[in-house]
Amino acid sequence: VSGTTRGVICGWDLREQKEVFTMQNPARLGLLRSFIVDRDRNWLLTVTSRGYFTCWDLRFNIPIKSWKHPQKDMVYRMLHYNSVKRGSWIYSAAGTKMPTKSAPLVLNLP
Repeated sequence: VSGTTRGVICGWDLREQKEVFTMQNPARLGLLRSFIVDRDRNWLLTVTSRGYFTCWDLRFNIPIKSWKHPQKDMVYRMLHYNSVKRGSWIYSAAGTKMPTKSAPLVLNLP
């Protein structure tokens, strides 16, 4: 999976060396900053320069939901954590400067 500065998200089959899907992130949400793919490859979470998260369904190549980070600022880091007991969690940090003592946003995904 790769993303472009124009908001295009592309999936590549490295064995066949061809593109298998493309999705367009809305330009009004900002530039793609980062993305995370779950280990079963069912969903993709993108984050933009304006602090918008978008969860994509990779089975149907459609956006499921978009929302803005509570700090209403740019997200500069995301971390995906899988737990057998607790499920899938996303940790993110936002702001204009790297925080030293601020709490990250934590998302619990199915």
